[in-house]
Formats: sequence, structure tokens, C-alpha cells
Amino acid sequence: MTNRPTGVTILAILLILGAALNLIGLPGSILIYGILYAAYSGILGVVNLIIGLSLFSMQPWARKAAIVIEIIGIITSILMMVWITSIFPLLGAALALTMAPSMVIPIIVIIYLMQGSIKDAFENPDAASTW
Repeated sequence: MTNRPTGVTILAILLILGAALNLIGLPGSILIYGILYAAYSGILGVVNLIIGLSLFSMQPWARKAAIVIEIIGIITSILMMVWITSIFPLLGAALALTMAPSMVIPIIVIIYLMQGSIKDAFENPDAASTW
């Protein structure tokens, strides 16, 4: 059995729970936002579920995949902020600020996953310790 860093365990559980909630909410997404957004949301839910399970089992590729998915999340947040400010020019700045956590959290996750000790844990899972 390999030792998994505590932060990776927490991140994996959060990804799995978020993916499950995302997939459970798909019918509502179709009704409220339409099929295009629901398809995007469904694909993202499945990808996050796979990455979360792979992080939990310390698959070597999972760390890189999680970094990529977090970068996609940051780009999506930026695009949403631009879109919101274009639709609501007067309230756009305030609405955009409320989306700041959707960019800050992925940045923190990326920084964490890029730490040398975390990278080493994925490259050599038998040498990892619980930190």
C-alpha cells in the first residue's frame, strides 16, 4: 500500500464529491442553461471523477491531469468574467469580483501539486510519506 500525502487525499475527495454533485445536477443544468452547457458540465464532471479517483490511487499521470484541469478552470473563470462584464457593464465589476474564488482556489491547487515533494510522491509512490 502506498502512502498518499494528506493534501492529495483531500483534493481527490473534493474532486470526487464535486464531480458527483455536478453529475447529479445535470438534469437541472439542461433545463436552466441548455444542452450545450449541460454537455460541458457533464464532460467536466466525468473528467473530474476520473482524475479524483486517479489522484486517490496515486496514478502518476493524475497530478499532471489535475494541473491541466485546474488551468482550464482558471481560463473558464476569466472567460465568464469577461462575458458577465460585457452583458452587465454597470454591475459587471462587482459580479466579476464574486467569481474571484473560482480563480484563487485552482491557483492554490496548482501550486500545491507542483511542489517537489508532491511531484516526488507521484513519481515514486513507495517513498512518499504522509504530509
